[in-house]
Amino acid sequence: MSERYTEVPAGFGVKRDIPEILFQRVLDLVQENGYYDEAEAIMDYTLPSDSKREFSNYCFDFCALVNKGGSEGVYIDCFLRGEFDQSGKQTCKVATFKTLKENMNAYRIMGALCGALTFYAHQYVDENIDRYTPDAELAAEAEREKQRLEGTQ
Repeated sequence: MSERYTEVPAGFGVKRDIPEILFQRVLDLVQENGYYDEAEAIMDYTLPSDSKREFSNYCFDFCALVNKGGSEGVYIDCFLRGEFDQSGKQTCKVATFKTLKENMNAYRIMGALCGALTFYAHQYVDENIDRYTPDAELAAEAEREKQRLEGTQ
């Protein structure tokens, strides 16, 4: 997968994540830490959102919910709820996981995957908070640093 980042306006030099990047980083962490193996065995597909929306606020929750499919299988819908950019929208789809299985074991496996996805999503965002920091906060931080440097000269 190629990384698609865009630069923050005003030359702050911070790369912004889009849903597909957040999805891939979180899935990578889940896999690297051994929490995907059981789900992988029953997974029909995973599908990241094709939205190119850039995240520029960290005041959101990553949500992963197990749902019964409309015609078959069990799904996990991953989305953000809260403030994740300046659009005023309160939800943003990140990805979907699907298994064709419909038994209790499938629900248990998909539920466990929801927990791992949620845990690693919050860990990833916390460790990469600059990618989600609002432009105004970045500008204020840059100004404080500029004043600090000028004061030491």
